[in-house]
Amino acid sequence: MIGFGSPNKAGKEESHGAALGEEEVALTRQKLGWHHPAFEIQKRFTARGMAVKKARKRSSSGRKSLLLMRRLILSWPRSLPAG
Repeated sequence: MIGFGSPNKAGKEESHGAALGEEEVALTRQKLGWHHPAFEIQKRFTARGMAVKKARKRSSSGRKSLLLMRRLILSWPRSLPAG
């Protein structure tokens, strides 16, 4: 929807070709719960932020795999027949 989040101009033709203006932008930011400075985009929305998130997920998954592998290796002597 054009002008999404704008309390006074959402869905209206006037929001298509003109700037919202400082007051309307402030109201829109308030309505959307966007309390970050102008032009600041949270890292979770950037390509770098997404890459970091994926790397953390892989790292966590890899760590779990290593722990499982270590447990299996350490249990082998107990499962082998004596002698």
